[in-house]
Amino acid sequence: MKVTAGLISPHQRHRTSRWPGTTIAVLMMLALSACSVTDGPAGIGIPPSDDRADDAGTTDTAAPTGGSELDTRTFVSTNITGRELVEGSAVRMTFDAGQVSVQAGCNTLFGAYAVEQGTLQAAELAQTEMACASELMDQDEWLIGFLQSGPELTHSADGFVLSADGVELELTDRQVASPDLGLEGPTWVLTTSYTDTATTSIAGMENASVTFADGDVQLDTGCNTGGGSYTLDGDHLALGPLSQTLMACGDTAMEVERVMTAVLNQEDLTVEIEEASLKLIAPDGTALGFTVENGAGAETN
Repeated sequence: MKVTAGLISPHQRHRTSRWPGTTIAVLMMLALSACSVTDGPAGIGIPPSDDRADDAGTTDTAAPTGGSELDTRTFVSTNITGRELVEGSAVRMTFDAGQVSVQAGCNTLFGAYAVEQGTLQAAELAQTEMACASELMDQDEWLIGFLQSGPELTHSADGFVLSADGVELELTDRQVASPDLGLEGPTWVLTTSYTDTATTSIAGMENASVTFADGDVQLDTGCNTGGGSYTLDGDHLALGPLSQTLMACGDTAMEVERVMTAVLNQEDLTVEIEEASLKLIAPDGTALGFTVENGAGAETN
């Protein structure tokens, strides 16, 4: 059908707007009836008062699971009763997004966790399979059983205590128990070299080191010594021109020196420090890893 737009005469407007009064009343009643969702008062779609009360009173009262107080934090063992840890070892637990990672000197345990009714639930832990000293492997075996038993978890000021089978393991927030050291002050001993394709351990090879203090850096490559100036702005370390002696040494010492100076001579480095470990990252992606032995001369940030 063809529709043509045009003006409507006053007479036409009057005719199209005239509806008998009874017709209007019937249409209104039908419209109200169609909108009804329940048989409420006056039949206009309002739920009965009892239903409204039931809906309003329905809430989820179940206690939430998880460990929000632990999430994104790392804790280290600071005391244990009922058992001894292998000398020189410690339990380290990191919680993040419902997952826990645990180390105690050998393999890494990992899996989902939740804190439920005052207990730590981590029944489905997996672990890496690195070979270690037998006493450390035995400790890993005990630890995974301890954690999977659902030990009681009691919060403390800076951490928590896990209790099960007569053993109480106290863990403290890593930032409290072992805070990050400051760059300046300690002697940082070279342990690792990083490239895009390899990570190489240098620990104990030539005892190369660097020391930062009052704007001066002292360098010992394990063969030659030297130094220069530096400025530290947040995590950005700018080294001035470095000078050093030019003594010839054995092949290993010369290679360590080459690797070390190749990074330090790039001048603008990024500093990463965690506990007693330092990483200096060069613009080309290569890096050097250092540690402080026995914390001598160390100051925290």
